[in-house]
Amino acid sequence: MLAWRVTEEAERTAGSAILLVDDTRANLVAMTALLEELGHPVITAQSGAQAIECLRQNEVALILMDVQMPGLDGFQTVAKIRAEKQWGSIPVVFLTAIHDDPEHEERGYALGAVDYVAKPFRSEVLVAKLRALVSWHERGEELRREAEELARERATRAERERILGVVSHDLRSPLATIRTGADFLLASALTEDQAKIAHRIERNAERMSRLINDLLDYTRLQGGPLKIRPKPSSLAEIVVESIEDLQQSCPRRIQLSVETRSSATVDGDRLAQAVANLVLNAVQHSDDRAQVAVVLREHDDAFELSVWNEGELRGADQASIFEPFRRSESSAGMGLGLYITQQIARAHGGDITVSSSPAAGTTFRMTLPVIR
Repeated sequence: MLAWRVTEEAERTAGSAILLVDDTRANLVAMTALLEELGHPVITAQSGAQAIECLRQNEVALILMDVQMPGLDGFQTVAKIRAEKQWGSIPVVFLTAIHDDPEHEERGYALGAVDYVAKPFRSEVLVAKLRALVSWHERGEELRREAEELARERATRAERERILGVVSHDLRSPLATIRTGADFLLASALTEDQAKIAHRIERNAERMSRLINDLLDYTRLQGGPLKIRPKPSSLAEIVVESIEDLQQSCPRRIQLSVETRSSATVDGDRLAQAVANLVLNAVQHSDDRAQVAVVLREHDDAFELSVWNEGELRGADQASIFEPFRRSESSAGMGLGLYITQQIARAHGGDITVSSSPAAGTTFRMTLPVIR
Protein backbone atom coordinates (compact mmCIF):
# COMPACT_ATOMS: atom_id res chain seq x y z
CA MET A 1 0.00 0.00 0.00
CA LEU A 2 1.25 3.49 -0.85
CA ALA A 3 2.05 5.36 2.37
CA TRP A 4 1.13 9.00 2.76
CA ARG A 5 3.88 11.35 1.68
CA VAL A 6 4.90 14.98 1.94
CA THR A 7 6.91 16.48 -0.88
CA GLU A 8 10.06 18.50 -0.07
CA GLU A 9 8.30 21.57 -1.42
CA ALA A 10 5.39 21.01 0.97
CA GLU A 11 7.80 20.92 3.88
CA ARG A 12 9.18 24.30 2.80
CA THR A 13 5.76 25.89 2.13
CA ALA A 14 3.74 25.64 5.33
CA GLY A 15 0.14 26.69 5.07
CA SER A 16 -0.27 26.30 1.28
CA ALA A 17 -0.36 22.50 0.76
CA ILE A 18 -3.28 20.49 -0.65
CA LEU A 19 -4.14 17.21 1.08
CA LEU A 20 -5.31 14.55 -1.39
CA VAL A 21 -6.98 11.47 0.17
CA ASP A 22 -7.84 8.40 -1.92
CA ASP A 23 -7.33 4.66 -1.31
CA THR A 24 -6.48 4.02 -5.00
CA ARG A 25 -2.88 4.62 -6.04
CA ALA A 26 -3.78 5.38 -9.68
CA ASN A 27 -6.23 8.08 -8.59
CA LEU A 28 -3.54 9.68 -6.39
CA VAL A 29 -1.05 9.74 -9.24
CA ALA A 30 -3.54 11.19 -11.72
CA MET A 31 -4.89 13.83 -9.32
CA THR A 32 -1.41 14.86 -8.18
CA ALA A 33 -0.45 15.51 -11.80
CA LEU A 34 -3.64 17.53 -12.29
CA LEU A 35 -3.08 19.61 -9.16
CA GLU A 36 0.50 20.54 -10.02
CA GLU A 37 -0.70 23.40 -12.22
CA LEU A 38 -2.09 25.09 -9.11
CA GLY A 39 1.48 25.71 -7.98
CA HIS A 40 0.90 24.28 -4.49
CA PRO A 41 2.62 21.26 -2.94
CA VAL A 42 0.48 18.13 -2.66
CA ILE A 43 0.33 15.81 0.35
CA THR A 44 -1.20 12.37 -0.33
CA ALA A 45 -2.82 9.82 1.98
CA GLN A 46 -4.52 6.46 1.24
CA SER A 47 -6.75 6.26 4.30
CA GLY A 48 -8.66 8.41 6.74
CA ALA A 49 -6.18 7.62 9.52
CA GLN A 50 -3.26 8.71 7.34
CA ALA A 51 -5.10 11.90 6.39
CA ILE A 52 -5.55 12.85 10.05
CA GLU A 53 -1.88 12.13 10.70
CA CYS A 54 -0.97 14.43 7.79
CA LEU A 55 -3.03 17.22 9.31
CA ARG A 56 -1.27 16.79 12.65
CA GLN A 57 2.13 17.29 11.04
CA ASN A 58 1.41 19.88 8.33
CA GLU A 59 -0.56 23.03 7.68
CA VAL A 60 -3.08 22.43 4.92
CA ALA A 61 -5.08 24.91 2.81
CA LEU A 62 -7.46 22.44 1.09
CA ILE A 63 -8.59 18.80 1.45
CA LEU A 64 -9.70 16.66 -1.50
CA MET A 65 -11.46 13.63 0.02
CA ASP A 66 -12.56 10.41 -1.65
CA VAL A 67 -15.88 9.16 -0.27
CA GLN A 68 -15.53 5.38 -0.54
CA MET A 69 -12.53 4.06 1.39
CA PRO A 70 -11.99 1.01 3.60
CA GLY A 71 -11.89 1.59 7.35
CA LEU A 72 -12.78 5.25 7.87
CA ASP A 73 -14.68 6.37 4.80
CA GLY A 74 -14.55 9.95 3.57
CA PHE A 75 -17.58 11.08 5.57
CA GLN A 76 -16.27 9.59 8.84
CA THR A 77 -12.83 11.09 8.25
CA VAL A 78 -14.23 14.58 7.64
CA ALA A 79 -16.43 14.25 10.74
CA LYS A 80 -13.30 13.61 12.81
CA ILE A 81 -11.50 16.52 11.12
CA ARG A 82 -14.37 18.92 11.81
CA ALA A 83 -14.37 17.87 15.47
CA GLU A 84 -10.91 19.45 15.87
CA LYS A 85 -11.05 23.23 16.27
CA GLN A 86 -7.71 23.90 14.55
CA TRP A 87 -8.90 22.19 11.35
CA GLY A 88 -12.45 23.51 11.28
CA SER A 89 -11.83 26.22 8.69
CA ILE A 90 -10.02 24.05 6.10
CA PRO A 91 -12.23 23.75 3.00
CA VAL A 92 -13.13 20.16 2.02
CA VAL A 93 -14.14 18.96 -1.44
CA PHE A 94 -15.58 15.44 -1.74
CA LEU A 95 -14.70 13.41 -4.83
CA THR A 96 -16.89 10.39 -5.58
CA ALA A 97 -17.62 7.89 -8.35
CA ILE A 98 -21.24 7.62 -7.20
CA HIS A 99 -23.62 9.47 -9.52
CA ASP A 100 -27.04 10.91 -8.74
CA ASP A 101 -27.17 10.06 -5.03
CA PRO A 102 -28.84 13.01 -3.26
CA GLU A 103 -28.43 11.35 0.14
CA HIS A 104 -24.65 11.15 -0.21
CA GLU A 105 -24.46 14.72 -1.51
CA GLU A 106 -26.60 16.05 1.36
CA ARG A 107 -24.45 14.18 3.88
CA GLY A 108 -21.31 15.72 2.43
CA TYR A 109 -22.63 19.27 2.65
CA ALA A 110 -23.97 18.61 6.14
CA LEU A 111 -20.38 17.88 7.22
CA GLY A 112 -19.32 21.32 6.02
CA ALA A 113 -17.96 20.43 2.60
CA VAL A 114 -17.66 23.36 0.20
CA ASP A 115 -18.26 21.15 -2.85
CA TYR A 116 -19.28 17.61 -3.81
CA VAL A 117 -17.82 16.56 -7.16
CA ALA A 118 -18.85 13.40 -9.03
CA LYS A 119 -16.46 11.59 -11.36
CA PRO A 120 -15.83 12.01 -14.19
CA PHE A 121 -15.39 15.77 -13.95
CA ARG A 122 -14.03 18.52 -16.22
CA SER A 123 -10.44 19.04 -15.14
CA GLU A 124 -10.28 22.74 -16.00
CA VAL A 125 -13.45 23.47 -14.00
CA LEU A 126 -12.22 21.56 -10.95
CA VAL A 127 -8.81 23.23 -11.05
CA ALA A 128 -10.44 26.69 -11.25
CA LYS A 129 -12.63 25.89 -8.23
CA LEU A 130 -9.69 24.61 -6.21
CA ARG A 131 -7.54 27.61 -7.04
CA ALA A 132 -10.24 29.94 -5.72
CA LEU A 133 -10.77 27.83 -2.58
CA VAL A 134 -7.05 27.79 -1.73
CA SER A 135 -6.82 31.54 -2.27
CA TRP A 136 -9.85 32.25 -0.07
CA HIS A 137 -8.59 30.00 2.69
CA GLU A 138 -5.12 31.51 2.71
CA ARG A 139 -6.57 35.02 2.80
CA GLY A 140 -8.84 34.00 5.65
CA GLU A 141 -5.89 32.56 7.57
CA GLU A 142 -3.93 35.74 6.97
CA LEU A 143 -6.78 37.84 8.35
CA ARG A 144 -7.13 35.51 11.33
CA ARG A 145 -3.42 35.81 12.15
CA GLU A 146 -3.61 39.60 11.81
CA ALA A 147 -6.61 39.68 14.16
CA GLU A 148 -4.79 37.51 16.71
CA GLU A 149 -1.69 39.70 16.53
CA LEU A 150 -3.82 42.82 16.96
CA ALA A 151 -5.56 41.28 19.97
CA ARG A 152 -2.19 40.42 21.53
CA GLU A 153 -0.91 43.95 20.90
CA ARG A 154 -4.02 45.45 22.47
CA ALA A 155 -3.72 43.19 25.51
CA THR A 156 -0.05 44.08 25.92
CA ARG A 157 -0.78 47.80 25.51
CA ALA A 158 -3.66 47.64 28.00
CA GLU A 159 -1.47 45.91 30.59
CA ARG A 160 1.34 48.39 30.04
CA GLU A 161 -1.04 51.32 30.45
CA ARG A 162 -2.50 49.80 33.61
CA ILE A 163 0.97 49.41 35.11
CA LEU A 164 1.95 52.95 34.09
CA GLY A 165 -1.16 54.34 35.72
CA VAL A 166 -0.66 52.41 38.97
CA VAL A 167 3.03 53.28 39.21
CA SER A 168 2.36 56.95 38.47
CA HIS A 169 -0.26 57.21 41.19
CA ASP A 170 1.85 55.30 43.70
CA LEU A 171 4.82 57.62 43.12
CA ARG A 172 2.87 60.73 44.01
CA SER A 173 2.83 60.09 47.75
CA PRO A 174 6.58 59.65 48.35
CA LEU A 175 7.28 62.51 45.93
CA ALA A 176 5.04 64.82 47.94
CA THR A 177 7.04 63.92 51.05
CA ILE A 178 10.32 64.74 49.27
CA ARG A 179 9.01 68.12 48.08
CA THR A 180 7.70 68.99 51.54
CA GLY A 181 11.09 68.13 53.02
CA ALA A 182 12.86 70.30 50.44
CA ASP A 183 10.54 73.22 51.19
CA PHE A 184 11.20 72.81 54.91
CA LEU A 185 14.95 72.81 54.38
CA LEU A 186 14.83 75.91 52.17
CA ALA A 187 12.88 77.76 54.87
CA SER A 188 15.59 76.96 57.42
CA ALA A 189 18.94 78.60 58.10
CA LEU A 190 21.33 76.79 55.77
CA THR A 191 24.91 77.18 54.73
CA GLU A 192 25.56 77.95 51.07
CA ASP A 193 26.43 74.33 50.29
CA GLN A 194 23.37 73.05 52.15
CA ALA A 195 21.12 75.46 50.26
CA LYS A 196 22.53 74.22 46.94
CA ILE A 197 21.70 70.65 47.91
CA ALA A 198 18.18 71.63 48.99
CA HIS A 199 17.60 73.47 45.70
CA ARG A 200 18.89 70.44 43.80
CA ILE A 201 16.39 68.23 45.65
CA GLU A 202 13.63 70.68 44.82
CA ARG A 203 14.54 70.80 41.10
CA ASN A 204 14.73 67.03 40.79
CA ALA A 205 11.45 66.61 42.64
CA GLU A 206 9.87 69.00 40.14
CA ARG A 207 11.35 67.00 37.28
CA MET A 208 9.97 63.78 38.77
CA SER A 209 6.58 65.44 39.09
CA ARG A 210 6.61 66.30 35.37
CA LEU A 211 7.54 62.70 34.48
CA ILE A 212 4.70 61.33 36.59
CA ASN A 213 2.25 63.78 35.05
CA ASP A 214 3.41 62.73 31.57
CA LEU A 215 2.77 59.08 32.43
CA LEU A 216 -0.69 59.87 33.76
CA ASP A 217 -1.52 61.96 30.70
CA TYR A 218 -0.36 59.16 28.42
CA THR A 219 -2.57 56.58 30.14
CA ARG A 220 -5.53 58.95 29.95
CA LEU A 221 -4.93 59.58 26.24
CA GLN A 222 -5.25 55.88 25.49
CA GLY A 223 -8.90 56.16 26.48
CA GLY A 224 -9.66 59.06 24.14
CA PRO A 225 -8.73 62.67 23.29
CA LEU A 226 -7.16 64.86 25.93
CA LYS A 227 -9.78 66.75 27.95
CA ILE A 228 -9.26 70.46 28.49
CA ARG A 229 -11.02 73.17 30.50
CA PRO A 230 -10.76 76.31 28.36
CA LYS A 231 -11.57 79.76 29.67
CA PRO A 232 -10.67 83.32 28.63
CA SER A 233 -7.00 83.80 29.47
CA SER A 234 -4.04 86.00 28.63
CA LEU A 235 -1.67 83.97 26.47
CA ALA A 236 1.12 86.41 27.18
CA GLU A 237 0.77 85.93 30.94
CA ILE A 238 0.72 82.15 30.62
CA VAL A 239 3.86 82.10 28.48
CA VAL A 240 5.73 84.70 30.57
CA GLU A 241 4.98 82.90 33.85
CA SER A 242 6.03 79.56 32.36
CA ILE A 243 9.34 80.99 31.14
CA GLU A 244 9.99 82.69 34.50
CA ASP A 245 9.59 79.33 36.25
CA LEU A 246 11.99 77.69 33.81
CA GLN A 247 14.59 80.48 34.08
CA GLN A 248 15.42 79.24 37.59
CA SER A 249 16.82 75.98 36.25
CA CYS A 250 18.45 77.45 33.13
CA PRO A 251 19.13 81.16 33.81
CA ARG A 252 19.99 83.54 30.98
CA ARG A 253 19.51 80.88 28.32
CA ILE A 254 15.90 81.59 27.30
CA GLN A 255 15.12 84.68 25.21
CA LEU A 256 11.41 85.53 25.19
CA SER A 257 9.61 87.83 22.77
CA VAL A 258 5.88 88.50 23.21
CA GLU A 259 4.31 90.26 20.22
CA THR A 260 0.67 90.03 21.29
CA ARG A 261 -1.29 90.85 24.41
CA SER A 262 -4.60 89.43 23.19
CA SER A 263 -6.63 87.10 25.35
CA ALA A 264 -7.88 83.72 24.13
CA THR A 265 -10.06 80.86 25.31
CA VAL A 266 -7.58 78.18 26.36
CA ASP A 267 -6.80 75.78 29.17
CA GLY A 268 -4.09 77.78 30.92
CA ASP A 269 -2.61 74.87 32.87
CA ARG A 270 -2.35 72.69 29.77
CA LEU A 271 -0.88 75.49 27.69
CA ALA A 272 1.73 76.18 30.39
CA GLN A 273 2.56 72.45 30.31
CA ALA A 274 3.03 72.61 26.54
CA VAL A 275 5.29 75.67 26.80
CA ALA A 276 7.43 73.96 29.44
CA ASN A 277 7.72 70.78 27.38
CA LEU A 278 8.83 72.66 24.27
CA VAL A 279 11.33 74.90 26.02
CA LEU A 280 12.84 72.14 28.14
CA ASN A 281 13.19 70.00 25.03
CA ALA A 282 15.03 72.85 23.26
CA VAL A 283 17.29 73.46 26.26
CA GLN A 284 18.10 69.80 26.69
CA HIS A 285 19.06 69.34 23.03
CA SER A 286 21.44 72.28 22.76
CA ASP A 287 24.82 73.20 24.23
CA ASP A 288 24.98 74.32 27.85
CA ARG A 289 25.46 77.98 26.93
CA ALA A 290 23.40 78.07 23.73
CA GLN A 291 20.38 80.33 23.59
CA VAL A 292 16.78 79.20 23.15
CA ALA A 293 14.40 81.68 21.53
CA VAL A 294 10.68 81.72 22.37
CA VAL A 295 8.31 83.94 20.39
CA LEU A 296 4.55 84.42 20.87
CA ARG A 297 2.82 86.23 18.01
CA GLU A 298 -0.69 86.57 16.58
CA HIS A 299 -1.76 86.16 12.96
CA ASP A 300 -5.18 86.93 11.52
CA ASP A 301 -6.75 83.65 12.53
CA ALA A 302 -4.27 81.99 14.90
CA PHE A 303 -1.78 82.45 17.71
CA GLU A 304 1.68 81.00 17.11
CA LEU A 305 4.22 79.98 19.71
CA SER A 306 7.64 79.17 18.25
CA VAL A 307 10.56 77.68 20.13
CA TRP A 308 14.00 77.67 18.44
CA ASN A 309 17.41 76.26 19.18
CA GLU A 310 20.49 75.95 17.01
CA GLY A 311 20.50 72.12 16.94
CA GLU A 312 19.49 70.03 13.94
CA LEU A 313 17.06 67.12 13.60
CA ARG A 314 17.76 64.44 11.02
CA GLY A 315 15.00 63.57 8.55
CA ALA A 316 14.06 60.33 10.30
CA ASP A 317 13.88 62.15 13.65
CA GLN A 318 11.54 64.78 12.21
CA ALA A 319 9.17 62.09 10.95
CA SER A 320 8.83 60.40 14.35
CA ILE A 321 9.45 63.27 16.76
CA PHE A 322 5.88 63.35 18.12
CA GLU A 323 5.51 59.59 18.63
CA PRO A 324 5.11 58.42 22.26
CA PHE A 325 8.20 57.02 23.98
CA ARG A 326 10.38 58.36 21.17
CA ARG A 327 13.60 59.61 22.76
CA SER A 328 17.14 60.36 21.65
CA GLU A 329 20.29 59.05 23.28
CA SER A 330 20.81 62.37 25.04
CA SER A 331 17.24 62.59 26.32
CA ALA A 332 16.71 62.44 30.06
CA GLY A 333 12.97 61.89 29.88
CA MET A 334 10.69 59.11 28.70
CA GLY A 335 9.91 60.55 25.28
CA LEU A 336 6.37 61.65 26.13
CA GLY A 337 6.71 65.44 26.36
CA LEU A 338 6.39 66.29 22.66
CA TYR A 339 3.65 63.70 22.15
CA ILE A 340 1.60 65.22 24.97
CA THR A 341 2.30 68.74 23.68
CA GLN A 342 0.91 67.72 20.30
CA GLN A 343 -2.22 66.35 21.98
CA ILE A 344 -2.64 69.59 23.95
CA ALA A 345 -2.45 71.64 20.74
CA ARG A 346 -4.94 69.38 18.95
CA ALA A 347 -7.33 69.43 21.91
CA HIS A 348 -7.46 73.23 21.40
CA GLY A 349 -8.16 72.81 17.69
CA GLY A 350 -4.57 73.62 16.73
CA ASP A 351 -1.46 71.63 15.92
CA ILE A 352 2.32 71.62 16.15
CA THR A 353 4.98 71.26 13.47
CA VAL A 354 8.77 71.10 13.38
CA SER A 355 11.31 72.30 10.83
CA SER A 356 15.04 71.79 10.96
CA SER A 357 18.16 72.33 8.89
CA PRO A 358 21.90 72.77 9.54
CA ALA A 359 21.76 76.46 8.67
CA ALA A 360 18.49 77.45 10.36
CA GLY A 361 18.50 75.20 13.43
CA THR A 362 15.30 73.62 14.76
CA THR A 363 11.98 75.40 15.30
CA PHE A 364 8.81 73.98 16.83
CA ARG A 365 5.67 75.97 15.96
CA MET A 366 2.48 75.46 17.92
CA THR A 367 -0.58 77.17 16.45
CA LEU A 368 -3.86 77.74 18.24
CA PRO A 369 -7.00 79.13 16.59
CA VAL A 370 -8.16 82.57 17.72
CA ILE A 371 -11.15 81.96 20.00
CA ARG A 372 -12.23 85.06 21.90
